[in-house]
Amino acid sequence: MPTSDRRERAQISIVLDLVLVLLFVGAAVGGLSLVQYLVPIEQRQAHNDVAGFIYAVLGVAYAVLLG
Repeated sequence: MPTSDRRERAQISIVLDLVLVLLFVGAAVGGLSLVQYLVPIEQRQAHNDVAGFIYAVLGVAYAVLLG
C-alpha cells in the first residue's frame, strides 16, 4: 500500500473520529438541555443529594480503574 493511501486513510479516520466525538457531545448537551426544559427546577433540586452520591460512586470507580 503506497504511503499516500495510508496518509489519506489516516486523515479520513481522524475526521470521522472528530465527527463522532462532536455527535456524542452534542447528544449529551442536547439531552441536558431537554431535561432542563422539561423537568421543573423544584423537582430537580429535590434530587441533588442523590445525584451527589451517584457522582461520588462514579468518581471512586474511576479512581479504582485508573489505579
